[in-house]
Amino acid sequence: MKSLLDIQQDMRELEDRVKEIVDHVKTIRSDIEDLRNADQDIVTDYGKIMILAKRLPFGGHPLAWLEDKRICRIYLEMLLLIVRLGGDAETVLNRLVFLQWLQMQSGIDLSLAELYEDSHKIKQDSYYEFVDAIPIEYRDFFLVDGLIIAGISGVLNREAAEYIADLGMVYGLGKEKLRGLFSLSRVVLIQNIEGVGRGDLYRALQYRKDFGHYLGEAVAEQGIITLRELAVKFPENAVTGLEWKINNHEMVKAGDTIATYKKVKKNKDNANFFLGGNEDRLEAIKAVLANSACKRIDSPEEESKKEQILASVSGKLFRFSFKGIWYCVIAHETDDIASVKKWGIAGSARPDVKS
Repeated sequence: MKSLLDIQQDMRELEDRVKEIVDHVKTIRSDIEDLRNADQDIVTDYGKIMILAKRLPFGGHPLAWLEDKRICRIYLEMLLLIVRLGGDAETVLNRLVFLQWLQMQSGIDLSLAELYEDSHKIKQDSYYEFVDAIPIEYRDFFLVDGLIIAGISGVLNREAAEYIADLGMVYGLGKEKLRGLFSLSRVVLIQNIEGVGRGDLYRALQYRKDFGHYLGEAVAEQGIITLRELAVKFPENAVTGLEWKINNHEMVKAGDTIATYKKVKKNKDNANFFLGGNEDRLEAIKAVLANSACKRIDSPEEESKKEQILASVSGKLFRFSFKGIWYCVIAHETDDIASVKKWGIAGSARPDVKS
């Protein structure tokens, strides 16, 4: 049973949370009022927009399964508010093409033109009702769709980003979750992983199951393979006193100790001993930990001293043995052991890995 002090602390935290939500709602209401007062004379060719929307290479959107068409209407009209948040005529057109695709997915009777006109009628005093109307299970979809609209020109508009961030805070999402959804929207927009940092790619693929309609199998699989890092490959008889510090299939962080070992003196199999890791990345870890990371076994250190194998990246550890050789691969948490094992044995990780 909670003490009086605990209850008082809970009440103070609740009051702070309510105040935070109220502040974000006020900010979004102000944005809506600015939009309502803005120039609404945007010249649009809805016939051309319809043709372009039919060419979008996405799968079926979850809106198609939402039976309450009133909610579909609110969903779309709330997104239409983002259309005019910065951007030139081409950006507006591209945003409307995406909204047209969503409208077709929803099966709603109202046309895009009618929805766009109605979006200008949203008033401040009805805003929170609209925000709250989006079902919990659809809020991630709603925010990602908003981020796609906001970033469709190639650069995420600041006003739109702040608007969506405020929505996320109202929905109780933390900064890390919002960051993950942003990373996902970026991959969706470019439909490629080139130029996407490891952190952004890792966060984006956390949502690949729920957002399969945007992330095609080819893009998702390419991302999963890219995130695989061969951390260890060595013959079992090349070491003694091997002690694994991380359980198989557990999450590790860069710099964590995967295992400790002693080198077997003058073993001919030492030539096949590899500890992976990008040199620059390892140097960064070394600077933080003041220790050597993922080094090769031919270290000049005393052979009697146990050496450490440190993780060069963060992810899920997959460890397996095949034909007398130990492999450790650090990969995405949604990866599977069968695919990882096949990839590791094939030597796909690095060209200098010896079989």
